[in-house]
Amino acid sequence: MLTVAGYVEKSLAQIQDLEVDVPQVIDHLRIGGEVIQRELVTQCIFHQETGSPNLEINTVTGLWHCWVCGEKGNLPRLVMRVLGAGYREALELIQDYSSAPDIATIRTRNLAELEAILRPVEHKFKSIDISQYMTRRSWWWTNSIPYGTFSKQTVLDYSLGFDGSRQRAIIPISVGGKWVGTIARAVRSNQQPRYKYPENFDRRHVVYGLDTVPSSSHRSVIVEGAKDCLRLREYGCASAVAALGTSLSNEQCALIADRFDECIVFTDNDAPGHLAAFKMCSDLAECVSRVFVVQWRVARKDPNELSRSVVRRMLANRIHWSAMIEPDYDPYATVRRS
Repeated sequence: MLTVAGYVEKSLAQIQDLEVDVPQVIDHLRIGGEVIQRELVTQCIFHQETGSPNLEINTVTGLWHCWVCGEKGNLPRLVMRVLGAGYREALELIQDYSSAPDIATIRTRNLAELEAILRPVEHKFKSIDISQYMTRRSWWWTNSIPYGTFSKQTVLDYSLGFDGSRQRAIIPISVGGKWVGTIARAVRSNQQPRYKYPENFDRRHVVYGLDTVPSSSHRSVIVEGAKDCLRLREYGCASAVAALGTSLSNEQCALIADRFDECIVFTDNDAPGHLAAFKMCSDLAECVSRVFVVQWRVARKDPNELSRSVVRRMLANRIHWSAMIEPDYDPYATVRRS
């Protein structure tokens, strides 16, 4: 562990995917009802429903909507509406039921940390051979997984493959023009974990897609996963990159700061994703001059699930990240651009 003037380097455990216990948050809000598959069905608390229940809350993502009054939102907004809290207060409550570090800890930075970000230790990668995964690459444009297919051109451009022995889709990772690792994605619901990386592969030093961003681009769109990145690339967003998780390490921040003047954070539309957005923006604001965040107003979980037109609209309606810490910020009711 590296310590510089009080700065402690983030551990590998801190950059793993965040987990939020959505049912516990709902229970804290004292919302009862019947769980049908993944949906909690209850009487709508926003139009004082007394008959059949019409409010559905997804117990995995935290997305919710009422079929009668039309109210909808994500988990932070549910907390805001029920408790009359602000957005930042809602995130702090959600953190109590998650693996996320404290927001105050995230935002407390000093000059020593900034120096560590701007002057990282160079990381060495070993080159690997990915030819073994190229024989069944047609899986990528023929599979039946929702939002799982990509065009043949995307498959060829990014050397997507398939591992028949493990029955996993393969997304190779390149750094400096050489293949250094793979993401082995589950193709069945019973495969765990969903994403597998090679043993001892250090994600702290990798920003997926960074070395294929056009040299003329000074703005980046940062998503969580490689598939989200690939989808945005298909839609013409050549500067999309992926954090490969729900936070950015100091080393990743340094790579991004060295390459871009502006960042747009586009995390998933679930509870971990909203915590991740705040964390990523907080960290990036220390070393990148312009940081924006995308607001979700559609009932989808991942950028990978969105259409081209919706992605373009959401990116166009980005807001400066500092709006998230203002007392009156509401991710559904506020449209404000810088």
